[in-house]
Amino acid sequence: MQSKTHLKTKFIEILTQENLTLEARADLLIDAARPTLSLTAQQEMVRVLAEVMLVDASLNGARLARLAADLGKQGATPQLLRSRYGRGGWFYRTDWRGKRGEFPNEKALRETFGRWDSKEMAIVDPYVDEN
Repeated sequence: MQSKTHLKTKFIEILTQENLTLEARADLLIDAARPTLSLTAQQEMVRVLAEVMLVDASLNGARLARLAADLGKQGATPQLLRSRYGRGGWFYRTDWRGKRGEFPNEKALRETFGRWDSKEMAIVDPYVDEN
């Protein structure tokens, strides 16, 4: 929550800006007064999982929270999940499902989390005969 002093300072800045319409000033004042809530580490993990898995967190929150907790115990962070499982990340370059353009799902995340190394070990597609 923002302090009163911070809000007063912000309001004065907005009110004294030149070349702003009344409507623009009103919008800025409303935005400044809106409380800023920071996400907990768990909520941020859920948000990133929903982002990389392309699922709606409001519909899959409990499942994503369990997955976030399990992966968190293995050392997952929101930044790590985004870099490894986000578009163009390790999953899409090395895992057979990612190479096919599939988004990582819960099973894929559980199977592959932590399997990367400096050589970015490839995961073989079980459906393709490489001979």
